[in-house]
Formats: sequence, C-alpha cells, structure tokens
Amino acid sequence: MYDVEITREEALSLLNPARRSELRERAHELTLRSVERRFDFCAIINAKSGKCTENCKWCAQSAHWRTGCETYGWVGTDACVKAAKEAEANGADRIGIVTSGRSLSDEEVDGVCEALKEMRKASKIGLCASLGLLTVDQLKALKAAGLERIHCNLETAPSLFPELCTTHSTADKIATLRAAKELGFQICCGGIIGMGESDEQLVEFAFALKEIAPDSIPVNVLHPIDGTPLGNRGVLDPERVVDSVALLRLVNPSTPLRFAGGRRDMSDETAAKCIYVGMSAGIAGALLTTPGADFDDDRELAVRAGYSVGAASKALAEARDYFSKDRFATENGMVLEARDKTHAVTSMTITDRHRNAFGGVMGGAIFTLADFAFAALTNDREHVTVGQQVSINYFSQPKGTRLIATARFRKNGQKSCVANVDVTDDTGRDIAQFVATGFKLTHS
Repeated sequence: MYDVEITREEALSLLNPARRSELRERAHELTLRSVERRFDFCAIINAKSGKCTENCKWCAQSAHWRTGCETYGWVGTDACVKAAKEAEANGADRIGIVTSGRSLSDEEVDGVCEALKEMRKASKIGLCASLGLLTVDQLKALKAAGLERIHCNLETAPSLFPELCTTHSTADKIATLRAAKELGFQICCGGIIGMGESDEQLVEFAFALKEIAPDSIPVNVLHPIDGTPLGNRGVLDPERVVDSVALLRLVNPSTPLRFAGGRRDMSDETAAKCIYVGMSAGIAGALLTTPGADFDDDRELAVRAGYSVGAASKALAEARDYFSKDRFATENGMVLEARDKTHAVTSMTITDRHRNAFGGVMGGAIFTLADFAFAALTNDREHVTVGQQVSINYFSQPKGTRLIATARFRKNGQKSCVANVDVTDDTGRDIAQFVATGFKLTHS
C-alpha cells in the first residue's frame, strides 16, 4: 500500500498522537512485507568495565560520574571463550566483545585479536565487537583475527549529541563506521531513545541511521542510572517507545531492529507491540551494567508474532529431543518453540494436510497442537502427566499461516495440575482455548 520511501516531513507528521494508529499499522505492514521472518539473538561480554574518560551523560561507566559501576581491566582470552561457548549454548547467533573507553591501545587490540582467534576455534558463533573509536590499522588487525561485525552507536540525533557528550562527536563515530565498512565489516549501529529527543530529533536520528545503512540497529531505551546527569529523567512512556520503534522501521524498512538495553524495563505487552511494529531481533543475557532479557521469554514473544527463531538453548534442545518421541505431533509439523517450568510454546505451519474438505483448519489439528503444548509443559524425565479432563473452545478460523499454542499452569501441585493453552495465529487472532487437568505419575 505504501511503496514510496517515507520523507522526513511525512515521518514527523506521523508522530502526531492523532495519527498513532496509522503510524503503527504502516510500520506493521512494512515489517510483514520487508523484514526477514527470522528473529535472531546476540549476546555480549563486558570485557573491560568502567573508568571511561568520556562524559556521556547516560553512561554508568563514565569516570565523570559516581555511579558505583564495577570497574576492571581487560578480562582476557579465557573469559571471552567461556562467554562465547555459553552464548552459543543459549541459542545466540552472535556474541560481541564490548570494552569501555574512548578507544583501545594497540596492545589492547592485540589482546582482543588473540581472544577472537580462540573464540573462533572454540565455537561457530558469529563474532562482533564494540571497542570505541578505531584506527584503520586496528580494524585490519581485527578483521584478520576473524571479527565479522563492528558496533558503534550514533546514540541519538546528531543535533542532540553535543548536549549529551562533549568529549567525542558524531563525526568521530561515523569515521570509524565508514572505515569499517570500507574494509568489509558488517555494521551494527543504533542508539538510545528517551534521552530528551524531540519529535524532530527522533526523525533526524532515524534518517541518520538510514544514511549509514547498518546491518543491525540496536534500539536501547534509557534506563536512568543514579549518579549520571540523566539519572532523574525517568523511564520513557511505553507508548512513546512503541511509536519510536515504528518510526525507525518506516525509515529503515528491512534492517533488523534489535531489542537492547531497557528491554527488562518493558512489560511483555509493550515488547509485543514493539515486535508488531518492527522489532525483529534481540540482545539477551547480561548487558553492560544492567540485566538483559531472558532468551526464552523473547523467543516466545517472537514465535507468537510469527517469527522463526535461531538455534535453541541447550535446555530447549534437550526438551525437543525428549519430545521428538511424540511422533504424531512431529509428523504433523508441530515444533516445540519454548519451554520452562512455567510455560511451553508449540507452533505449526498450516499446510493442506491440516485442512478439512471446506478449506478450514481441522479442529483436530488445533486440538493436537494445544495438547502437545500441554504435554511439553507438564511432562519431564521424572514425571509423566496423564490427562484426566480436557475441554476446548474454538473461537475463529486462522487468518495467518502459522498457529501458536502457549500453555501456562493455573495450578501445579505435587500430584495434579491444571493448565490453560491459548491458541493464536501469527496475526495475533485468537483461535481457541484448551483447558486440561492432569494427574502426575513418577517414571519407574
């Protein structure tokens, strides 16, 4: 419907609250049309923390502010290798080495290069780094060591940046990014919303990113840190967060927008809205000075929105192996997407074998998907749960191409349990609700 690239004027107009619904629906349509339907995750290691010479007003690691931030030097190769293995086991596609400070010395870059080489030997995970401002020679050394992607955020609109940091400039950042791109690096470049930017500056920021054309745009939401000049700013209104993501999507139609810092401050409802309007990747696990999102939680939200996800975590891979013995489910294309002690998610791509003579999805297929989610939630290697009473209410036929069943406990006792299973399609349409009571037996 909207095939013409959006102008700055139109983007600014869409931030009018009266046009909020149009902004979000246009972003959603563009997401469905232009964004790869695979939700990938990355992880980071804080490999050098604190004592930063720069005066970024949002940052806990700046030596200019008293924040109680943990400080330490380069963690070394072994710590980086361990982090890479753990991230790969958790299902991450990439891991980034992140260091504090304006830049690294050549000796420090040599240490990073050694770590990159050993990380590559120990795992197949993609290798990224955020190392501040880098020279061409340093970039060449990192490239030779196996680094694939360079991260350097613009942080905010170029017109706002001098009010937030005076020890380096947007131009300094762009110089590093251009040098990295010329050497063949992938580029990760985004920023932080909620630092006082006006509507005009949000648009300016979105178009500045478009000019850089990064391979990934991390979207941080300011998490105010006590002791920093922005410590009293407060958390950004959730509706403004969603509108900002939608605006970034309209200006950058196909680039992955990545949940980053501030994700843990969001409700799952806000996160789901962000995915609806364009968020399509995530950073999970520990961040720099704040906790990050949980792999399985964001994996579930992504699946419910119709995305496939990257490699499964070790725990999920073990659960999939266990439930692969459910041949009826697996032979009908049903996949275990997420599972922990509180919930389980299964999905199914709708094909002709799931349809009845009238072209609709058979009730039995929907029931089986829900029952599979119930089984995944309530069974493990120690207990088997036998269904005692089951009911299902059908609400509507699917409009999308995939079905997602999410099972959650209503009651979970030592000998019995009750669970609800909500079935939706990948457009968010409610399809059915399954309720089951089970009796627990111990494996002999």
